[in-house]
Amino acid sequence: MMRGRVMRKCAAAAVIFVVYACLYLLTILPRGGYFTLFGLEGFALSQFLGSILLFAVTLLLQRATKYRYRTWYFLIVALLPFVSEILIVICAAPYAAVPDTVFKMSAIIIAWYAGGFSRHRMLRVAVSAGFLATVVAMAFFGWDYWYNFVRYGSFSGRSSSSEKIELTVTDSNGDEVPLSSVSKGYVLLDFWSSSCGYCYKAMPEIERLHDKYKFTDKVGVYAVFCRFPSMGEMPLKGDSIVHGRGYTFPVLSVDYEGNKALMESHGVVRFPAYMIVDSTGTVVYKGALPPAERFLDGSLD
Repeated sequence: MMRGRVMRKCAAAAVIFVVYACLYLLTILPRGGYFTLFGLEGFALSQFLGSILLFAVTLLLQRATKYRYRTWYFLIVALLPFVSEILIVICAAPYAAVPDTVFKMSAIIIAWYAGGFSRHRMLRVAVSAGFLATVVAMAFFGWDYWYNFVRYGSFSGRSSSSEKIELTVTDSNGDEVPLSSVSKGYVLLDFWSSSCGYCYKAMPEIERLHDKYKFTDKVGVYAVFCRFPSMGEMPLKGDSIVHGRGYTFPVLSVDYEGNKALMESHGVVRFPAYMIVDSTGTVVYKGALPPAERFLDGSLD
């Protein structure tokens, strides 16, 4: 009887881990292969689901063994996340994934503590609740700031340099114009490519921001289609993609291959990339989209 209960709990722990591993794979597959849940995706979703599921796995193993062989089981469970974390290196995103790994390892350690390692029940409950609240806060709010720091070296995304962006773009009429000809107080630029699955997912949000600011001359919202001529992409392809999907925000186009060094110097090395420039062409923000909107709202107050 006792052995049967132990085996059932261990089996439940194994099932939960398999579910975790499968969900993890779905969250990091490139080119839009990931899925969205609760508005989360990518590493934020991986951290959220992984932390909760590994917390549950550890608690089940604790109870299955009635807290015996703690060190042995702890070492086994602690190694589980690394089965999938190896994929981070394969995807060449080790720094971006640091919080993901840290939270998962913390979930195991704290669950081990909460599962009976400590004799103080109220303290165990408080530590567990605090950790789970932190998991939620990081997943829904913290990743934008970490994204900014990893890609641009600033948690807020605000730029303190005098970097100016001098770029020639193609407008919707097919004319080549300097980017500085876009006369607005602030201009939010969404750099995207046709092969970027996440870029398409972000388009509804770009449309919302365009609708929000289109009646003011203080803010402009533009999608900058980064085309690859070697793949046969023409200047107006981005415009046809966007408007063919029913969106109304304006689309500019730039030859990414012909301006690769310049684009990389401005940090446009992955897509999408978001940037805000002021009326002088100075870059004042680089980072994730939600903080960009907060930056604009704060600048307009």
